Amino acid sequence: MKYDVEADWILLRACNFRCLYCFFSDPTSGAKVKMHGTAAQWKDGFQATGKTWLLHITGGEPTLYPRFVDLCDELTQNHYLSINSNLSHHCIKIFAQKLNPEQIHFINVGIHLEERQKNNALNIFVENVYKLRDAKFNVLTSLVMTPHVVNNLSTIYEHLEANGLFVIPKVIRRPYAGNHYPKSYSCEQRQIIYNNIIKARQLYDSLPTSLSEPPTIDMFHDDLFFKRCEKLPGTVVCCWA
Repeated sequence: MKYDVEADWILLRACNFRCLYCFFSDPTSGAKVKMHGTAAQWKDGFQATGKTWLLHITGGEPTLYPRFVDLCDELTQNHYLSINSNLSHHCIKIFAQKLNPEQIHFINVGIHLEERQKNNALNIFVENVYKLRDAKFNVLTSLVMTPHVVNNLSTIYEHLEANGLFVIPKVIRRPYAGNHYPKSYSCEQRQIIYNNIIKARQLYDSLPTSLSEPPTIDMFHDDLFFKRCEKLPGTVVCCWA
């Protein structure tokens, strides 16, 4: 990719999920989506800068934005995108068919397991991942490490890997369920997370070679949020600063 400006773009704050670890409150997530411009107007705005952009589009859930696929299609005529999504919207199929994967750096898809299980919608997530993969998009799959997820991780991973999903652990970095994370992870939970971050790095080791450049946000080193007082082979000592 050849671009002049890289930017994180919070397209909206609304979301159809209600994850308790979300940075946005329920009133914010449930707010009506405001359309601040048409796809053509956004394109004209970025073109007026005279620069080529790499835009990391996130939210909220960006696919809820009206005519989201048209917006991405217009922008990728001259710019590059990466997308952060929960893959719950029906527009994913159209996105996979219409967009040029060479203009999409990568798509970070978050499983948000509790919300998926609540709506019995994990199969839909898997189907959408495969639609994107089959269309040659670079897909990174992340999973937020809630205590429930960590304590059941071997079973969860077995199910996900049986469906061809190899996930990147994402450490909680805010108050959740009355505790502050990552400080409130137990020693055992930190060890489990650490081991699976190492596993994710190994599984995705070949991915950066298929990308024009590594992702700016390093999803593969959330273990850095844990302070290691003493480093031993294959272990992380339980400590927090």
